[in-house]
Amino acid sequence: SKNEAIKLVETKYGITVTKIEELNGYDDRNFKLETDTTSNNVNIKEIWPYGYVLKIINSDDSKNLKLIEAQNCLMLHLYKHRFNVPVPVLNREGNLYSLEQLASCPEMFYAVKLLTFVPGVLLNDSKPSVELYKNVGTYMANVNIALESFQHEAYNNYNSLWALENVVQVRKYYYAVDDNQQLALVEQHISKFEELVVPVIPTLEKGMIHGDFNEHNLLTEGDQIWALLDFGDAHYSPYLFEVAICICYMLIHSKDICYGREIINGYTKRRKLTENEERLVKICVCARLAQSLVLGLHSYKIYKTKYVLSSHQVGWDILRKLTECDELELKKLWQLNYIYN
Repeated sequence: SKNEAIKLVETKYGITVTKIEELNGYDDRNFKLETDTTSNNVNIKEIWPYGYVLKIINSDDSKNLKLIEAQNCLMLHLYKHRFNVPVPVLNREGNLYSLEQLASCPEMFYAVKLLTFVPGVLLNDSKPSVELYKNVGTYMANVNIALESFQHEAYNNYNSLWALENVVQVRKYYYAVDDNQQLALVEQHISKFEELVVPVIPTLEKGMIHGDFNEHNLLTEGDQIWALLDFGDAHYSPYLFEVAICICYMLIHSKDICYGREIINGYTKRRKLTENEERLVKICVCARLAQSLVLGLHSYKIYKTKYVLSSHQVGWDILRKLTECDELELKKLWQLNYIYN
């Protein structure tokens, strides 16, 4: 509850909350806080003027404390490289998170952390444009480059249902798709990924990726990208998957498959794609769409959270359009340079 969140912040962080608002979240609970200008936490030298976000991590992810520590380190790494990202705040004990039992669910432990709130306009609320999506691509490449110098042992054995390399696991959740035509469309793209991408994953160039470059995790200033949010899906993975995930969500945002070209053009200003990556990018985009649509329906069946279905109809429409667009047509549309056989 909001009252419980306020008590947590005041007890653990020594900050007085003046206003609280719950934000949308997929499986964690996030509270936007405005606070007094003073604190009785010696680890907070100065109150952040834009407020904070209290993040209560879901019980499953709260069991992996090394990963939570790694995510904090990753945010601090990017902050030191001059990216606008949320920064974890030290609590009174001098830690960047704590395990808490909540009155609403006393039998479970939840990892709790406080992050600085980054103000700005969500890309979701920005008008689609060529320049915007080019800048998204270039920003994404810059993040990947900055993370080349980042390492944490927690990412050595990272495994998530949302990782694109695990896309075949969504078959376990096909029960959530009631429409047989939609299910057949999903299986078509999962099978293609399994056949053509999974065998070559060991050969793809890899590094630390954000893992969820979507319209709700980017803040904009006009057509410029101002900040990056939510590092819960960051992991060591092929760079191709970062690009494909981003294209998937930007196509949903724009409702137009043409804009994949701008993401790729922006990205390749800073990081080139190999011929093989170009050849596989559409398969990976379609697989991510299928993965997102199935897991969204699964999540809705469990939590009844309408937020997770906010862009579903557009997602199905984009997946159909990409399916109908043959390889040569898409190669021209996205200005890909690989040799077509």
